[in-house]
Amino acid sequence: NNSGEAVHMEGNGTLNVQDSLFTGNRALVAGSVLSVAQGGGVLFERCYLLANYAPMGGVAIAEGGRLSFEYSAVLSNFASQGNGGVVHVTHGDLRILDCEVWGNRAFVDGGVAFAHQTLVYIVRSTLQHNSAKNYAALLSQEYGSSLYENCIISDNFVDFEAALGKVTYGGLVSFNDCIITKNTAA
Repeated sequence: NNSGEAVHMEGNGTLNVQDSLFTGNRALVAGSVLSVAQGGGVLFERCYLLANYAPMGGVAIAEGGRLSFEYSAVLSNFASQGNGGVVHVTHGDLRILDCEVWGNRAFVDGGVAFAHQTLVYIVRSTLQHNSAKNYAALLSQEYGSSLYENCIISDNFVDFEAALGKVTYGGLVSFNDCIITKNTAA
């Protein structure tokens, strides 16, 4: 399968995934676990997403709709040629709530996420040891807003600049009640 090796969803449907493990999935183009086209809502709750791999959006690629990770561990996923070590999202909402997000990598931008015209909420989560080759070990954002609240953000690394994030073409980034320490841009 080219995208969404485990699940491909098209249209305004809803997908709830609970208490599940996704590991070692591969996609040829994008989103080794999930590909969402034309909206819809997806929730990963109490899941482990471990060592998944795709050229873009290591775990998921989503066009529109809402993509949520809650009470989950998102570990060691990789975008080998593009953006978004975990997710590549456009025209939607990305929510990461009460999660452990560790060791994810992107070859270009956004070790955790690449977001275009997307609202991003990262709340009560730990983001550590994520990396990107060029920019933004955490979030590379175009035309959108992001909120980090009550997060621990540490030991993230980027080879070029903007260790935590990159905002282009306008946008808003807000950090509230976060602990931010030992992040590095080489």
